[in-house]
Amino acid sequence: MFNEDGRKIAVSSASYDLKYVKPRWVEQDPNDWWNAVKTTLRNVMMKSKASPTDIDAISFSSQANALVLLDGDGEPVYPVISWLDTRSEKEVEFLRERLTEENIYKTTGMILAPGFSPPKILWVKRNLPSIFSKIRKIVFTEDYIIYKLAGEFAIDYSLISFSMLFDVNKACWAHDILDTIGVTPDMFSKPYPSGTPIGELTAEVADEIGLKRGTPIIVGGHDQCCAAVGAGVIEHGMVLNSIGTAQATLCVSDKPFHDSKMRVLRYIHALPERKWVLLRTISSAGILLRWFCENFCSAEAEVAKGMETSPYSLLDREAEAIEPGSEGLFVIPFFDEAEGVIYGLSLSHGKPHLYRALLESIGFEVRRSIDIIEDLGITVRDIRMVGGGAKSLLWRKIISNQTNKTISVPRETEAAALGAAILAGVGAKVYKDVYDGVKNAVKIIDSEKPEEDIVAIYDSAFKKYLEIVNRLRKS
Repeated sequence: MFNEDGRKIAVSSASYDLKYVKPRWVEQDPNDWWNAVKTTLRNVMMKSKASPTDIDAISFSSQANALVLLDGDGEPVYPVISWLDTRSEKEVEFLRERLTEENIYKTTGMILAPGFSPPKILWVKRNLPSIFSKIRKIVFTEDYIIYKLAGEFAIDYSLISFSMLFDVNKACWAHDILDTIGVTPDMFSKPYPSGTPIGELTAEVADEIGLKRGTPIIVGGHDQCCAAVGAGVIEHGMVLNSIGTAQATLCVSDKPFHDSKMRVLRYIHALPERKWVLLRTISSAGILLRWFCENFCSAEAEVAKGMETSPYSLLDREAEAIEPGSEGLFVIPFFDEAEGVIYGLSLSHGKPHLYRALLESIGFEVRRSIDIIEDLGITVRDIRMVGGGAKSLLWRKIISNQTNKTISVPRETEAAALGAAILAGVGAKVYKDVYDGVKNAVKIIDSEKPEEDIVAIYDSAFKKYLEIVNRLRKS
């Protein structure tokens, strides 16, 4: 819950399990989502002591490509197939042969992989024909919750354009793909621009969770896009650098730039008017630091506990004493792909060198993303950093010097939730538009500027980093 100045009033969270049914199968129960939504809405109302009449609107920041299959009564006929699920490799090959990877990318902006929706839908059709025959609606996380709250089937452009079912150039259905997998547009929710009011909270749900009947429900956006809105990344050439468990670099564009080398994902931004985003992610970021800390830093963890601080803050202090470039030590951070490498390790290196090299490895990947974006013809003019990584002053300085860009830090760390709140405010006419919402709710509290001498050191180190990566890819 936020006020119109972008300050948090109350926070509540609830977790739900991923079910690893068998190798490569990852499922969820949509009832877990629904129960979590009801619980957290109740809790923020209780914690805030707000009156139901104080709530202007509800909107959503959501994961993508988590498939919910509904029958004619709106009931799930199969567990959610998570975006993490990779059971549909054979269907990926079928789509590659039938439509070609290049044509799919040209139309949808997505790089063909089992995490996206078409291979999953095709897998159900081929392997579970009796289930497929019962399907009347195919929805995702956001539109499933909207349906439960308001009884409407509505989704925003950013989420549906991240599904590989949508033509991101024309903002319409990718009919070749739909025809190939045997579905029709009416089986999906109707797409709307983010920030559009599409219905009201039903009396039954309002009474159950203690909210006002008729509270406006506003379509939100994909979580990365909402984080961009919540950080004020809404203009051409602005970049969001989000470092949590994974790392994402997202750039706003006025046009749907096509990358012939297929190095970035491109889709529609979570804004009421049409803009696009270019996205590049790596799965190992904060999780890599956590692995390092849990396995090698028990002493720091113990000291930090006594000081009531984070072990990462202690490791930051130790790493600050190490020269940029970590004295020739490099980490290639693709540990999730079993391609992680520690390169150049010598007896002169200690724990602080390795920790700094881990921070620098993610920064080099941010630099690589920025170089790709600028190679496509977009001049990056502002990088805003959010997520747990933004709390580290050392990491912010490293990335500023590696990219030779100013790094700005917004006040609100829950940027995706704030972005959804801004979209709610736009839909409820609390703000006249998203620019007004960002102006009122997003505040920059810190910034780091690049230092010329350190930029030169990192330029040289980046060339070495790329040499190592390319050598490993060829081996």
